[in-house]
Amino acid sequence: MVSGLDGVDWPRQRIEGHGHFTATATDLAFDVVLRAGTAGTGAERTARLTVESVTAVSQPVFHLDEKSLTIEGATIDPYTLDGWKKAATDAFNSAPAGQAITGKLVDALTDDSLRDRLSAAVTDQLAKALDGVLGAVPPGALPTDDRGFPAKYGPLEVYLFDRLRACVNDTASGFYPPTVVLGATDPVLEPYRVGRIDLGSYRIGVAQAQLTFYDVTVNGISNVLIPVEDARLTEEGIAATLRLGRLPGDGKVPLPPLTVTGTGVIAFPDTADGARDDDDTITGAITVTVEGPSATAGVSFTGRDADELTIGLDSLTLTIAPPDLKVTIRLEESSPWEKAINQVLNKDEVKRRIVEGTQQTADAHRADIAKELTTNARTVVRAKLGG
Repeated sequence: MVSGLDGVDWPRQRIEGHGHFTATATDLAFDVVLRAGTAGTGAERTARLTVESVTAVSQPVFHLDEKSLTIEGATIDPYTLDGWKKAATDAFNSAPAGQAITGKLVDALTDDSLRDRLSAAVTDQLAKALDGVLGAVPPGALPTDDRGFPAKYGPLEVYLFDRLRACVNDTASGFYPPTVVLGATDPVLEPYRVGRIDLGSYRIGVAQAQLTFYDVTVNGISNVLIPVEDARLTEEGIAATLRLGRLPGDGKVPLPPLTVTGTGVIAFPDTADGARDDDDTITGAITVTVEGPSATAGVSFTGRDADELTIGLDSLTLTIAPPDLKVTIRLEESSPWEKAINQVLNKDEVKRRIVEGTQQTADAHRADIAKELTTNARTVVRAKLGG
């Protein structure tokens, strides 16, 4: 109050206007807490994300661009327009205004109706991402037979597992087992080179002979399926049974049955070192047919995102019994011992050595096969998500 001017008010002017402005915000950050779960039951389940809360984690700085600000209206004096624009800009850019705007943003984002819309939006994005990577599941086709999974898995983890089971049985999927096997390059899995297998020493006629299987090659690994019922959740990840030789075959996938081919060398006492061209050796082409083979695999997954996704092949075990194998040798030169040699090659001990030799090579390649699985998965995810 000014002495001598008691009761006198300072002049005031009410400005009403409209127009356009451009404002920027820096250091604008929110913590959004999402609850992941599922909606629906059984084969009709879907993934669902719910926005639980939104919290500002920093005080952003808001800046109103004075040059882009326009104020129009009957109460605007063109002679004082620049002054009003500066006053409006200073007020908008002040710390109290920034705090008020931030509070309004948080209030708006935590409003129930807007939070529901945000939940619906992120759920829709998740559904599109899953359909893009794993392929859409036809209505009612989601597997539902999973039982007895570890307690650490919640509804969403079980749902994602079921989506994966459906995906690996979709011929159009990048995760379809024949596609994955045919795409492997280090090691190549179709055909799969095993190398050399020592089959042991056996009596043929009146002499003891050393049998060796050279250049062993497995043909038909790409003829493989992982039926929905043959995969289950475990504490470590996923356990699956690979069924080989179940497909009719096509231009790329070999016809069943699975075969193992190579060169057999039967070395008699004078050439027990297994020299392949010696006069005291018998050589021929070996073909092993395997009926209804399978393998069990333990698979684990780590990584924070698609770029860090890593697949571990924790175990890979052939499930093949001697009666499933039939071994035939076609000798390079006619020999009276051919029938006897075939009889020896079909002994259970010989068949076990063939399976064990193949298993040992697979064990040696297990880490490399896991890298191939990881590379394939990352490639598929990036391609499907457009990045």
